[in-house]
Amino acid sequence: MTILRNIFLACFLLIWIPESRAQDKEQVVTIRAIPGMQYDKVRFRVNPGEEIQLVFENADDLDHNLLITEPGARKSVVEAALKLGTEGEEMDFIPETEKVLWATPMLSPGDSYTISFKAPVQQGVYPYVCTFPGHGIIMYGAMYVSENKLPPLTEDLHIPAERRMIKDDSNSILRPYKTENPPFWYRTSMPGAGPASIAVRLSENLSYCWDPDVCRLQYVWTGGFVDNSVRWSTKGDAVAQLMGTVFYREQKKFPLRVGAPQQEPNVEYLGFKVTEKGYPEFHYRVQGEAVYERIEPAGNGRSIQRSFRIPEVGQKVYFSYSPQEDVIVKSSKGTWNGSLLELNPQEAGAFTIIMKKEKE
Repeated sequence: MTILRNIFLACFLLIWIPESRAQDKEQVVTIRAIPGMQYDKVRFRVNPGEEIQLVFENADDLDHNLLITEPGARKSVVEAALKLGTEGEEMDFIPETEKVLWATPMLSPGDSYTISFKAPVQQGVYPYVCTFPGHGIIMYGAMYVSENKLPPLTEDLHIPAERRMIKDDSNSILRPYKTENPPFWYRTSMPGAGPASIAVRLSENLSYCWDPDVCRLQYVWTGGFVDNSVRWSTKGDAVAQLMGTVFYREQKKFPLRVGAPQQEPNVEYLGFKVTEKGYPEFHYRVQGEAVYERIEPAGNGRSIQRSFRIPEVGQKVYFSYSPQEDVIVKSSKGTWNGSLLELNPQEAGAFTIIMKKEKE
């Protein structure tokens, strides 16, 4: 009996030990899509050649997917997904390209999907991104294939800029929106703007909408803030309700020009950070020049002050706006010619634009 028991135990160990070791080698990574068009985990590290089980859960009210790409291929994959046009939905917005290494299908709210793969042997930073139209510009993260530690969060250029200031806690659900003590902001689909729009409450009576899709201010309004109840009670393609009256709406494709006032610039949105006073400062490039724009309340509570910094510009800069009834526009520097402001390189280093609603 003892011999049989020992034989049985030996056979059990032969079967069980390799399986246990195999399980020890597999790393399980869970990533959730959360409100605000973002992943709860914006980066993680794996060892070269490690077995990975990636669980993707959609905890948002919008549809999302997750694609892992070759290093440096995130933007080109997002552009390729956008070019799918009417075929995109049936293809889950996954373009046919070797740059996509692994992908989940498009998930509806509450769904989950698991993919298993072996991490690349080649060390590097492998982006992951949602390719639903309008999402990929801000909804992405980075898989580090490396035997080394991750870089400091505040210095990580492979994740969205606004996430570099948030503690690296993969279990936290980021909900920047609150209803007291402005300023505060919330990422939501706004009327007349893209699905990744940012609604900012400046004061008790003043708000604006910033659209990363076109990298600019869309409009400013007085009154209440936004009502998301329609979006939460219906499918995620609904838009939030604006609770107020718009007094300035940008109608130009882009207000800034570098070098030539008539030339449409190449613009690249890079994200934003929140200042010590709580106001978002947006970072983008215009014709390769780094631009920083911060919007704050001014004057009588019916005005905004747009503070621009273009620290390294070596050419003239032009700012134009869309003239509208009862809105007065002034600048701290430069020369006006109608609705076009001209600034020399020194003036463009730092200047402000005041947009004032003249009367109720």
